[in-house]
Amino acid sequence: VLVLTRVFFLFRRLDAVSKFVNTRFGGFGISYDPVPFVPGLGADAFGHMMLVSDDSSGVSYIGLDAQDFFGPLNVAGFQAHSMLGSTTDPGYLDRLENIMSRKSYPVRTSGYTAA
Repeated sequence: VLVLTRVFFLFRRLDAVSKFVNTRFGGFGISYDPVPFVPGLGADAFGHMMLVSDDSSGVSYIGLDAQDFFGPLNVAGFQAHSMLGSTTDPGYLDRLENIMSRKSYPVRTSGYTAA
């Protein structure tokens, strides 16, 4: 809860919900956490949609109440869906903590650099 509260302050939007989508970079390029795009589990979520990556200097802001779909999905091992990941596959909390540890606000929302 503390992490999510701090994330809301990053984007100065306490009145809206944020939807983060984790990404994974591998041998085939970028892939996305599949769960936010599964009907009934998150595909119809509303709020500010943002993609997080290895780049701790910013996120990719997709939009308010965006219903966009991204692929390919990381369904082979679901590494992109973990909250706490590993050194090779960071989870959501790992990536959000990296962004916040920079103590540079507001966070850049114009996209990120793929590793």
